[in-house]
Amino acid sequence: LFVPDRSFAHTAIILSGSGPTQRDGDIVGHKLYAVLADLLTKKGIAVLRFDDRGVGESGGQYANATSEDFANDANAALNFLKHHEPVASSKIGYIGHSEGSLIAAIALANKKNTSADFFISLAGPSTTGGEVLVDQSYLIQKMRGVASSELEKDDKLQRKLIQAVAQNYSNEDIKTLMTSAGIPASQQDAQLSQLTSVWMQYFIKTDPKTYLQKLSLPVFAVHGAKDLQVPVNQNLDGFMQSIDKQWLTSKIYPNLNHLLQPADKGLPEEYAAISTTLSPEVVEDISLWLAQQ
Repeated sequence: LFVPDRSFAHTAIILSGSGPTQRDGDIVGHKLYAVLADLLTKKGIAVLRFDDRGVGESGGQYANATSEDFANDANAALNFLKHHEPVASSKIGYIGHSEGSLIAAIALANKKNTSADFFISLAGPSTTGGEVLVDQSYLIQKMRGVASSELEKDDKLQRKLIQAVAQNYSNEDIKTLMTSAGIPASQQDAQLSQLTSVWMQYFIKTDPKTYLQKLSLPVFAVHGAKDLQVPVNQNLDGFMQSIDKQWLTSKIYPNLNHLLQPADKGLPEEYAAISTTLSPEVVEDISLWLAQQ
């Protein structure tokens, strides 16, 4: 918990993106959430960040957890802060990055959570996890220069596999699909266990709009136009369709990627080489937006 050394009005809980993540948000050499927390605290905003369950110093099991379990953890963090001086009397809300945005939406839509004051979504999804994965695969390969015939072939396969998981096909049926698509038998088991993990099944089937439609609190949705992992157009659209415009503020940053770094193409392989961990402009805008609430 970072607390400013002056009086403050807001406390933000950082919710991490997908994959087992420690509180600093170590991503290819960048400590994304540590930097975000530090910059926000300097702007006079208190920040809580924590290791995912089963990661770092947190107890529990990560392997069998879904976004819904992480949403329960998010609400536990909120309840902790509501009774923890010196932040208890401040306005408390979530900053969710990537899957963390979905986790925040699930947490906020829970009827037991009546006490959050704001929600900031950084590169958050509003299409189903299945759609996110299909779009991500297509855009990243296209940006890498994969031939259009190959792109089309792979896109069809991705859609079939995602649909098979969404419709609860048996493992044998999914393997048959893989074989017919020419995926070597030696690779099938690894792909299958990834596709059918508890987390992946939940993610593929879940539509964030189900939860976003239930929200009635100030929401600031931020997206980079060069985000190839959670593409901006369809995912920001879902926020606009789901949340009443009296509550929603949104902003697209033309040159930022999925980590909200200034980027060239937006490819994941660029992340490590970019010296900026997080665009200061985003932090400035978060701080100005919170000040207006």
